[in-house]
Amino acid sequence: MKKFITPLFCFLSIGVALFGQSKPEVLVSIPPYVEFVEEIGGGLFEVKAALPKGADPHHFEISPKDFATLSNAKLWVGIGESFEKTLLFSLHKSNPNLQEINLTTAVPKNLLETSHGSTDLHTWMSPKLAIYQAVAIKDALINLLPNEKDSIQKNFFIFKEKLETLDKSLHALLSPNKHRAIITSHGSFAYFCKEYDLSQITIEEEGKSPLPKNLKQVFQKAKALNAICVITEPQFSSKGAEMVGMQLALPMFCFDPLKEDYINNMQGFGETIAKIAHEPKK
Repeated sequence: MKKFITPLFCFLSIGVALFGQSKPEVLVSIPPYVEFVEEIGGGLFEVKAALPKGADPHHFEISPKDFATLSNAKLWVGIGESFEKTLLFSLHKSNPNLQEINLTTAVPKNLLETSHGSTDLHTWMSPKLAIYQAVAIKDALINLLPNEKDSIQKNFFIFKEKLETLDKSLHALLSPNKHRAIITSHGSFAYFCKEYDLSQITIEEEGKSPLPKNLKQVFQKAKALNAICVITEPQFSSKGAEMVGMQLALPMFCFDPLKEDYINNMQGFGETIAKIAHEPKK
């Protein structure tokens, strides 16, 4: 009986080596892109977001403990946020062969917006621009697993169709409110507003509370553009937005553009704005 133990053990070991290999890890900068990689990758990859839920990407710093859970990544998918530079440096030290893509550079330069002299990185807020980024993710995943090219290509086209359907739905929802405005505490919605013919009125500049003269301009713009609502974000202070909402008697709601559930989140965002816009003013 003993003579069968070693061959059986070897067989099981070979089986684990062949069939129990871990999936390549893909690390995305912010949570919305988790869905992109999972949909296009079709379960072939382990996907993690570097930015934790509720964190402010402009001031986030990763801890050594959190870094330990991310250091095995084979591919980095970023957008160019300030926290990424330090994190990428550490990732390359632990894995010199780390592949990386910057999704902001996947968008044609003439379609990028600027804010305070730098590129506005909230490109995922436009499903049309997100398609350019999905292409870049698809190519990077194929580069990681070239033998799975056909499967990844197929998944990409399915996801692309979902993004196109989302875009059409948002156009239908928001087209009756062309040239109206949304008021926000943080300027996350420039691409969204540009795509759906809305205007973004930002209350706080670079994270600072609004000055009285700025508030006066906000009130004037809000009235001139028949503002629909005031939007706050969980990562940022809402004091200024709440004050403006009360002064103008506008509906307010909280929206998190950094949620992982991208398509449903964006669809819900459009539906909420459309619903408020169609409600009679009190």
